[in-house]
Amino acid sequence: LPIDPRLGRMLLEADANGCASEVLVIVAALSIQDVRERPAEHQAAADAAHARLADPHSDFITYVNLWRYLNVQARDLSGSAFRRLCRAEFLHYLRFREWRDVVNQLRQMARPLGISAGPVGEPPHRDVIEAAASGGTADAAARAVVAFTQGTATVDADQIHRSLLVGLLSNLGSWDESKRDYEGARGTHFTIWPGSGVGGRPAWVMAAELVETSRLFARTVARIRPEWVGPAAGALVKRVHSEPYWSSSKGAAMVKEKVLLYGLTLSADRPVLLGGLGDTVIDEAGASSSGLLGAAPGAGALGAGPLTARALAREMFIRHALVEGEWRERHAFQRANEELVEQAREVERRSRTHGLVADEEARFAFFDDLVPEDVVSAAHFNRWWKGERRSRPDLLTYPRALLLPRGAGEGDGFPAHWVGGGVRLPVSYEFSPGSPRDGVSVRVPVEALARVSDEGADWLVPGMVEELITGTIRALPKAKRRLLAPAPEAASRIAQWLADNPSGAAPARDRAAPTRADDREDPASLSAAMDRLARWGASTGAARTDRPRSGAKDRESTRDAARADRPRGPATADPQEAATTPAQGAPGGTPPAGNQAPTTGAAPRRPPFATAFASAVRELRGED
Repeated sequence: LPIDPRLGRMLLEADANGCASEVLVIVAALSIQDVRERPAEHQAAADAAHARLADPHSDFITYVNLWRYLNVQARDLSGSAFRRLCRAEFLHYLRFREWRDVVNQLRQMARPLGISAGPVGEPPHRDVIEAAASGGTADAAARAVVAFTQGTATVDADQIHRSLLVGLLSNLGSWDESKRDYEGARGTHFTIWPGSGVGGRPAWVMAAELVETSRLFARTVARIRPEWVGPAAGALVKRVHSEPYWSSSKGAAMVKEKVLLYGLTLSADRPVLLGGLGDTVIDEAGASSSGLLGAAPGAGALGAGPLTARALAREMFIRHALVEGEWRERHAFQRANEELVEQAREVERRSRTHGLVADEEARFAFFDDLVPEDVVSAAHFNRWWKGERRSRPDLLTYPRALLLPRGAGEGDGFPAHWVGGGVRLPVSYEFSPGSPRDGVSVRVPVEALARVSDEGADWLVPGMVEELITGTIRALPKAKRRLLAPAPEAASRIAQWLADNPSGAAPARDRAAPTRADDREDPASLSAAMDRLARWGASTGAARTDRPRSGAKDRESTRDAARADRPRGPATADPQEAATTPAQGAPGGTPPAGNQAPTTGAAPRRPPFATAFASAVRELRGED
């Protein structure tokens, strides 16, 4: 096409949008001098005559109105009458003939190219006659043309503007409220020409040309929508992306996208799917070919090759959705996995061992091996899983071997119930060192309290006996404690001896201080144990909310209480020794025997723990 390449591009786009006839008229008008005249001595009259055909949203549509108006008048008037009309309404007759010639030539040249651009529709003669009944002939024709353009029989104006946009990408502008003008491409600022028919301050405009006189003016403008620019600009648009983040509502990794055209911001902070960026490569610095794209926190490169946006989106989906459950979907395998993880954590709490349950990396590797490479969001996953679960419903359910090491949690060392006085009570486990709930707890209903026996309470549970022995050794006076060093090794041997001799041995001879009157009851009874616990707590400060007094009298009475309790088990430590040990009832702590309420059922007539401990020490080490 022998015209400006930008105008030719408009024609090609218009043919695809089904508005080639109207755009061809506009392209021809932009190729010649404006048909409208505005003599200095008659500016107001010229503006009033031209305003009848003006479109309030687009000067380009005004060209279409003017074309229809002139053709209707040329059709209905004689040649001389038409010339007089043009002169009276400040329209250049010869330029109109040039405009019409260019339109005809472009139609002929476009036809071999497959561009179908027929005549632009015009209002029928009867519409003009009906409009003339309310005014002059010229005004009637103008009203009929404007009504015809706004009618449903014409092409959508948005399609016309989208076709024109592809050739005017460097003449866009967005309203800048701070500077009270339009910000254009490459840092320019302009304002709309005062003679434009577009009213108000549209947020976005495109202009046929920018003319600089007293300032930079945009001539022949139209309102546009910013979302039209991206598809029209294609590769000319630059997209910059922020750091990826996880969206639980969408079940996918997202990024904030900023779209730029020649430095003009088309959109900012628009959320888009990270997986939608496809194979965009993210380098070590976190940059992508389309702009800045930082890797998500905790996300690592998958494989030895370059990390792509799709691979990062898949990794974030597996970590957040499948491993951590941060999405809105609820599949059967998720509920099963949550139950299995909770069971594994219960084993961890009972065995009092951190890190026993498989970490997130192990669970991520489990899903990574099973989920296809193209699953990067909840929508992709649901489509894949809908067919896969029919044949393999347990495919994504954790195997026990994944969550716990071999042999962990096996056996009855940590029972779920304890029997005391014929009452079966539930046992709960908590591994929170320093917390009052740390250790083993038994919940006793009030109505069953009178029937509950404390027999065996000082033994804790079988799985914690060795820790109890270790804590007891460390609570002994220094002279005795040295004979049982190292404590863990001695505790292991004592625990083995107690396992081989479940009934225990005869109690060791009592070599402690004389028995006080308030301690004559059975040392294994609950009341005596609680009394010892209170004295022990006072000696360590665990049962006080204020700071312990340090007077000599208090220290002497505390030592006397400790010596009085020494034959009863691990609470016989010197107060200075006991003050260095835990006071919350955790296994390995130093409260006296019987202070641990959580228990397990014991064999009938099992001796108190302190008695059995003393027998084991005497038997293994010859110490009483």
